[in-house]
Amino acid sequence: MRKKKSPPTTRICLSPAADKLQQFAAAELKRYLKRLFGVTAEVTSGSTVGAGRRFIVGLRSDDHVRAAAGRLPRLSDQGHLVRRQSPQVMILAGGSSAAVAWAVYELVEQYGVRYLLHGDVFPENPGAFRLPDVDAVLEPTLQIRSWRQWNGLPTGPEMWTAKQQKAFIRQIFKLKYNGVFLSLWPHQPVVHYECGGIEKSTGLLLFDQKFPITRANIGREHLIDAPRLVNPEFVGARTYEERLSICVRLMKTIIRTAKSLGMHTSFAMQPLEFPKEFRPVLQAPSTESIQLGDLSCAETGDLFNPGHVSLVETRIRAYLDQYSEVDAMYLEMPEHPQAGRVFEQSWRELDARHGLARDCDIATLLRKAAHNALVPGDTERASREFKSSVSMFNFFDRFFASNDILERAAADNIKINLTIGMNAEHLFPIMDRVLWDGAGIATTLGYTASRAVRAMDSMARMDTAKVPAELIVTFQDDNIGSLPQVATHSLHNLVRNMQRHGWRGFLTRYWPIGDLDPVVAFLAKASWDATMTPHAAYVDHFSQVYGPEAVDDMCRAMRILEDITVILDLDFLSLFFPVLTIMCRELDEDKVMPQGLLHVRAMFQAVDNLFTEVEKNVSTERGRAELAYWRQRIVFSIEALNEKELLHEGARWIAAAQRARSKKAKAERTAEAKQSFAKAIAAGKAAVRAMASEVRDDSDRGSLATYFHLFVREVQEQTAAVLAGRAADANSDPM
Repeated sequence: MRKKKSPPTTRICLSPAADKLQQFAAAELKRYLKRLFGVTAEVTSGSTVGAGRRFIVGLRSDDHVRAAAGRLPRLSDQGHLVRRQSPQVMILAGGSSAAVAWAVYELVEQYGVRYLLHGDVFPENPGAFRLPDVDAVLEPTLQIRSWRQWNGLPTGPEMWTAKQQKAFIRQIFKLKYNGVFLSLWPHQPVVHYECGGIEKSTGLLLFDQKFPITRANIGREHLIDAPRLVNPEFVGARTYEERLSICVRLMKTIIRTAKSLGMHTSFAMQPLEFPKEFRPVLQAPSTESIQLGDLSCAETGDLFNPGHVSLVETRIRAYLDQYSEVDAMYLEMPEHPQAGRVFEQSWRELDARHGLARDCDIATLLRKAAHNALVPGDTERASREFKSSVSMFNFFDRFFASNDILERAAADNIKINLTIGMNAEHLFPIMDRVLWDGAGIATTLGYTASRAVRAMDSMARMDTAKVPAELIVTFQDDNIGSLPQVATHSLHNLVRNMQRHGWRGFLTRYWPIGDLDPVVAFLAKASWDATMTPHAAYVDHFSQVYGPEAVDDMCRAMRILEDITVILDLDFLSLFFPVLTIMCRELDEDKVMPQGLLHVRAMFQAVDNLFTEVEKNVSTERGRAELAYWRQRIVFSIEALNEKELLHEGARWIAAAQRARSKKAKAERTAEAKQSFAKAIAAGKAAVRAMASEVRDDSDRGSLATYFHLFVREVQEQTAAVLAGRAADANSDPM
């Protein structure tokens, strides 16, 4: 009887000095080989000589890598190489431990696996085990590719548990994103400090917006066991101290997870806005609300008064102490700045120190900035933003010269950068002179990616040889709300501009993540390949996830969704902004729903029709699941717009009732209003039911609780009040 032949040995060869991340990379390779081909590989250390298939995994400088590969190209700390050296040997090398892991993930992609934000897509028929015939050297065209892992609204990462944060970071790492970024707000329980005899006592999430959760909530089974929406980590936390402890622990978990993968870590804090309990420390504190919730204040007087300077310094030191393990800290300019009144003096002081006037006519810059029609709002906001930027540049220029904060940060290897807001691009040509030594900048050129494209010519005016520059790129804008937003072609233009003008990279801005995979796949590839196009990335992504026959219709659907995104960006910012009473504002308006939204709704319907065709052609199990998710997002959008139109209709009937001369006419028009409002509420429920049909993550759960409250509960309450008022008016009318 012939002895059964043993399968050939498969080894994953590591250096004896391999660190934890390299060991993790080897374990990942072993796991994928088992999952794809049923192959059990042995992880070994030391010699690479032997029979059978061998994966040589390690740093370019490792002895065992050089012995197996011979001549190797130079690799940066992010560069990595995937090479079939011989029919039995595959080289997976990197310039750092993170790059070694990326070499492993690059090979796994060669086997047909694709990485989504919610997990991996495996080929349904991966074929026989093989060493792919590949020889690729990969170097990034953008050095920083960072994801914002914390912000301030119920539909985004502020509602994510530690478990989801860790899982998400591991997925974006597979896609070769290399940073996490925490956007920390003054009112959040992220740090504690005391100044002027006052201790910080505000520590709240969601800008203290309250979204109740009751048995009436549609999709209640998906929501946390709490009386209102909150990050699940905070359930049961009642005191400021408890919330502070939980939040700091969560921030540390995010940072620690990213650092374990060799990722860049950073956070942004807003040094010129303060929790409102610190108003007594300031000279002339703002008294009107400057952000949602009225939880913060700012100095409107002399920025150099002792109280203000002390408060800014105290807060920066507290953040540096609390998060000393990060790589960078961003000082974020306020979204709604209050420092414009000291603009002229600030410019004179900057000019005296840096000789700006000989190259820069401030009157011309101010005129251009004040008439920037691309700034949301009006020319008053455009002018205020520009003037405040000048004032704040002057403040930081003097501020850092008077203390040792920069030295303190450098001692912990923390780089202090500046995040500048909209309408500051006019100052790009002088940025290298007004920033402190070693500072970089991050900037947004607009709330949305398509708005940023309209201002992207200004990127050429930044001297990136002197000022490391990063762009904040928006996948979705919170103002538009939870409608699907696709910005791939806009991001393509921005990426090419960053590459062309030497920008260092980007920081993402987004809220729900369920429908981001196509654009995320594009951005991941375009950051390494300057020739990558949206279409090429789509073809690769859709063919692997949905099957080749679904590619064309999925590409067409994305094109329509991108057109929708541009229309919403132009005219409908704040459409479904997830803030209280957003749906009830139409109740005071006697006008029809804007025609642009009728077009948007029709376009969503066209996308849904395309998805019907995709459903016939999708050939993978995961593709069917992804399509089901997309379809509920489209139904949600159509029904949300139906509700909005019906609320407009009901408000117009109410206005007609108020103008009517007879009781009968008033009653008839009020009855029509009641019917419209009832249909609106039904549409709102249909939108939320669609959302509840496909819940995959904490963003979905946050959105579900939020939009039930906004689309159903608040609309029921407010329309009932409007109808009750109308009835009371009718009964008291003497006619």
